[in-house]
Amino acid sequence: MSDMKTIVRLLTAIRTAEEKPVWDPAYVSEKVLKTSERERDILAVKLQKAGLIEGLITTEGIDNAPKNTVLWEQSEPEVTLKGIEYMETDSAFLKAVKEIGKAGLNVAASIVEAKIMGMN
Repeated sequence: MSDMKTIVRLLTAIRTAEEKPVWDPAYVSEKVLKTSERERDILAVKLQKAGLIEGLITTEGIDNAPKNTVLWEQSEPEVTLKGIEYMETDSAFLKAVKEIGKAGLNVAASIVEAKIMGMN
């Protein structure tokens, strides 16, 4: 269930960030997602390959670069229509949302907002 909770946080963070005028990688920081950079990147690439998100730039095809590494600064991720449908209907996703709780997702969003506001 740990991967599913990370997926919930990742998709929610990307969906929330879409509402802002400029993409900021702080939305998908390890602190917000409660996971490692490596795990975040592996899951993000899987989500993109599944068609749930788009807009990731990865190191795939770059000589000697680690596989499945996302270049978040250069990426502009978005949740696709398929991803939105998945977030609203997938039973495993919805179960993980209940376990995390809306409060947990709001806390993560608040951390990001505070960080971004502090940058300006």
